[in-house]
Amino acid sequence: MKSKNIWLILAIIILIIIGALAWQSTANKVDDGSIINGAEEGDQIEESPAAGDIGAMTDDIFVELAAQSTYYAQTDMENWLTHMEDLYNQYGVTEENFNAFAAFLDNNPARSVEIAEKYSARLTELLGTTGE
Repeated sequence: MKSKNIWLILAIIILIIIGALAWQSTANKVDDGSIINGAEEGDQIEESPAAGDIGAMTDDIFVELAAQSTYYAQTDMENWLTHMEDLYNQYGVTEENFNAFAAFLDNNPARSVEIAEKYSARLTELLGTTGE
């Protein structure tokens, strides 16, 4: 049980660091319109040059894939790739869509924080931990 809590805490810390770095790297940039701003939660994002091809990826799909990836990495690493391929097929997205969406989030720190919170909650649910 403590091992699961350590992994959860580590994942949260990593996401916070990534969000902080993304915020810091974009704090001094001028918005050139190449990234879509102001999309609503759960909306499908239109493809933009900076984001790449995100396909049918949404916030909710991204959170589910990220949480499931971490879950299977911790509980069934031998079959992790098979699980991920099944999940990509289930949601109609690809690994490239996932990576493009992650790149999009790198340039959207506020949205990254929202995603990180949802990811943390979903991973906790999958692992069956309460954070106690």
